[in-house]
Amino acid sequence: MKLYHLWMCPYCHRVRKKLRQLGIKHERVWVGFHPDRWAEVEQLTGKAMVPVLVDGEKVINESAVICDYLEENYVSHRIT
Repeated sequence: MKLYHLWMCPYCHRVRKKLRQLGIKHERVWVGFHPDRWAEVEQLTGKAMVPVLVDGEKVINESAVICDYLEENYVSHRIT
């Protein structure tokens, strides 16, 4: 699982927090000032916006949609 994000983005923070709450291991890709990383995001979604979650073949953007997806598919990974 891979998360494309920006550090100061509140929408990205929401997704990072959900991943942490559920204890889901993932790779973080900070897009920042890296044109090649932004190009990856655009190639994946057709948009230059984050957060973007890649889970296998599934690509999801929009923080609320990502958080819902994580709750629905990874709730068994919750930290107790």
